[in-house]
Amino acid sequence: MTGVQTCALPICFPVTIGGHGIVEKQAPLLAGQAEWYVVSQLNAFKNGLRKNEAMMPFLKDLTEQDFKDVAEYIKLLRVTAKP
Repeated sequence: MTGVQTCALPICFPVTIGGHGIVEKQAPLLAGQAEWYVVSQLNAFKNGLRKNEAMMPFLKDLTEQDFKDVAEYIKLLRVTAKP
């Protein structure tokens, strides 16, 4: 199972909204973000350097490879016009 399959990324950052963030969830635009940045930020959340309690249940069991898989997924997302 890859990180994308085991985390809630599609819930917080659904491709159905064209990669746009969700203000209500404080979920920023991630589409096309650099892999190194995504991996570093996921590690920062998991290690407690960044705080977001809503993300912790999904990140706590993910591995470094899972983070890389998630980052690859995000890199491939493309922003579309907002609905």
